[in-house]
Amino acid sequence: CIATPDRHHAPQAIDAIRAGKDVYCEKPLTHWTQMELARQIGVEAEKHGTIVQVGTQFVADDAYDEVRKLIKDGVVGKIVHVQAGYFRRSDRGERMPIPDPNAQPGPDLNWEAFLGDAPKRPFDISRFFQWRLYWDYAGGPATDLLVHSFTPVFCMLDLGFPEQVVGGGGRFHYNHAREVTDQCNIIADYAGGPSVVLMSSLSNFTGIKTMLRGTDGIIIFGGVDNPKVMKPHGIRIVPAANGSEEIRIPWQGVGDTGRLWENFFDCVKSRRQPYSPIDIA
Repeated sequence: CIATPDRHHAPQAIDAIRAGKDVYCEKPLTHWTQMELARQIGVEAEKHGTIVQVGTQFVADDAYDEVRKLIKDGVVGKIVHVQAGYFRRSDRGERMPIPDPNAQPGPDLNWEAFLGDAPKRPFDISRFFQWRLYWDYAGGPATDLLVHSFTPVFCMLDLGFPEQVVGGGGRFHYNHAREVTDQCNIIADYAGGPSVVLMSSLSNFTGIKTMLRGTDGIIIFGGVDNPKVMKPHGIRIVPAANGSEEIRIPWQGVGDTGRLWENFFDCVKSRRQPYSPIDIA
């Protein structure tokens, strides 16, 4: 299990894979500056035949496979527009506690190892304990939060790299030492569609539902707009044609990290690909 700051995910995962280990790696797969290392993990995993599960727990649900098949069958026509988001009123995920304000580099705190391939800096207590506040070690809401909302959509629509991406946001609320944004908006346009709109705010917990708009209907995720409230009604598929019946597919584990681990263990035994495999990450 790789559960370290973002910059260490890739080197540690590669070492584990080369040692013949199957790997559960926290998301994001790598720091946002390490795209080549991300590719290398994929190459190494294929070369050594190892199972790699990446911890995007919102994909831990068989309901997505069912919807994916229905989309391929044209249940709502061509998907042309997607909206998804992640909202909360707290920056607790970035402003982690400092358990020892007197901590200094020494036998139990290897500052150089913590920095890894990040720019070299003198020791800083906040950067060590609150590393998610800083671009050198983290990616802000895009890699910490929106990845959860976007990954299920990415999987269901078999998306690749977008044709163009526009990003916006800023530090509009939590303006202490943080560098990463507290508001984040992304528009990603894919060749031939869809256009994907991702929104995130750490200043207000009023969420938006994930919606996939098709030329002949709409797919709505229920209960994932606010991760604290997992409502039972699951995914709604509403065809546009008169007389067409709405299809409801209940959740079977969405957002459950334990279920993602169970899936990983099952795949270690069966050698099948897990819910969140390396090529998706």
